[in-house]
Amino acid sequence: MKLKTLLLIVALAVMSGAFCQFPSISLTFSALDSTAWAKLDSVRVVNRTWNIDTVLYYPDTVLVIVVRPVGVPQNQDIRDDFRTFITSSGASQDHTTLSLYIPGKDEVKLLVTDMAGRQVVHTNRILEKGPHLFSFSPGSESAYLFTAIWKGRTSSVKIIHPGLGSSRTCSLDYIGIEKTDPQLKSAAAPNHFFYNAGHNLLYIAYMNNKQSGIPDTPTVSKSFAFQFATKMPCPGMQTVTYMGKVYNTIQMFSQCWLKENLDVGSMISWPTFQKNNGVIEKYCYNNIPANCDTYGGLYQWNEAMQYVFTGRVQGICPPSWHIATDAEWQVLEGSIDVIYHIGSPTWDYDGWRGSNAGFNLKAYVPWNMDYNSCDPFHFSALPAGGLFNPSGYSGMGYSSSFWSSNKPSWTSNPYIRTIDGYTSTIARNTYDNSSATSVRCIRDY
Repeated sequence: MKLKTLLLIVALAVMSGAFCQFPSISLTFSALDSTAWAKLDSVRVVNRTWNIDTVLYYPDTVLVIVVRPVGVPQNQDIRDDFRTFITSSGASQDHTTLSLYIPGKDEVKLLVTDMAGRQVVHTNRILEKGPHLFSFSPGSESAYLFTAIWKGRTSSVKIIHPGLGSSRTCSLDYIGIEKTDPQLKSAAAPNHFFYNAGHNLLYIAYMNNKQSGIPDTPTVSKSFAFQFATKMPCPGMQTVTYMGKVYNTIQMFSQCWLKENLDVGSMISWPTFQKNNGVIEKYCYNNIPANCDTYGGLYQWNEAMQYVFTGRVQGICPPSWHIATDAEWQVLEGSIDVIYHIGSPTWDYDGWRGSNAGFNLKAYVPWNMDYNSCDPFHFSALPAGGLFNPSGYSGMGYSSSFWSSNKPSWTSNPYIRTIDGYTSTIARNTYDNSSATSVRCIRDY
């Protein structure tokens, strides 16, 4: 007994010595199907900032993350796992150097697409186990997506480029096997997942050919219970009463949403702008109050956010609810699309994307044009239209748009999601924050 205790102390000391230079947190995963416990098949943890991932297989459902300060170079994290990344040499005006690690010899499909989804490079190569270098020369676009597919697994990295306006053809050239320091490979323990503080993670759980996802930026140890139920009220919270109005809830896998567009505040008439005056203000389509009763209010982004622009933003949502983030919209899209699933690179594109995610969100009411819906997930999005500055109200009957709480670094305009009667897909775009669209609230995790 004394010997076992001594060995345990020694083992803990060794582990502590190996990882004491950086703090660590633990992520524990489980699953529910409605209110019943469910057995996970696996959990994929994706570091979306670096485009690397790791997979936990049941019964291993705990991941230790070593949290390192911002700025530690990513190419120090070379592990024996399939992944792609941009090397430390970065992108030049003429080319970008990419690295691809292959865990075992096999054929690898290599794709490069522009941000409109057009394929500009497509090639297959047989690659040996180990890290391989490629040189990518761009054309005139400012951004591309490099994707490698190996044994059914996909790894992608976004390439941001100055956009030279050149008419030359894009090319992807193989450089050879990267000569790496073996000490760097041994620096990452296989049971630990390294990332820099502030990186965006995505957890994707799999069970019986179904999937469920949660985005996160962890700072402390957490436990997550993935939900695999859908098409039902959120367990334990079928309705929410807020500011004198009752809203239904709808469970969308691991997300709990209000089933109706938010309708709170005092109506003002366009072209008066909503102001930061301590009073929630709303527009009703065509300045008709009855349209708010049916479709909910329309809100300019600043008003919807209640003039708070960092962190998880409650905005005009009820307590313990918030304005959905861009990442949460991406998870919702991937949860319900028949072809492009959670974590698919297609959800990073702007414009109309996916296969039938838009169709699956629409309420069972007439939508002008061709793509009416049977509301298969009971999300019940209505064609509420919007107020688009400076042109005014438009779109009722054939389109609907929803704010997210995020905007990309290159613009002051936030992301919106749009669905309409012309297509079964769904659009992600940035839009003028002085326009007014619908708001759907999502429950805090």
